[in-house]
Amino acid sequence: MPNIYSVIKKPIVNEKSSLLLKQNKVLFEVDPRATKHRIKEAVMLIFNIKAISINVINTHGKVKRIGRKFGKRKSIKKAIVTVSKEIDINEYLMRGKKV
Repeated sequence: MPNIYSVIKKPIVNEKSSLLLKQNKVLFEVDPRATKHRIKEAVMLIFNIKAISINVINTHGKVKRIGRKFGKRKSIKKAIVTVSKEIDINEYLMRGKKV
């Protein structure tokens, strides 16, 4: 992966991720080839915040029925990033920085 901005694709915003924000954790969709060290480096450089730990989840795409045909959702890799407590993560996410 040559570019640090290609590691983090987008933040995931759903009910679970909003509950994780209260625990100073942020949920991102990341490149499937990214390692924990590369994800931590990308978060620290892009958002200028200190990441304490990284947890990674690989979700496999489900086979879903669309009408009479079957399709498959894409497989994604998620990263749960725990940031230090003295930082307000909402302030950094709402700045309008494009990930």
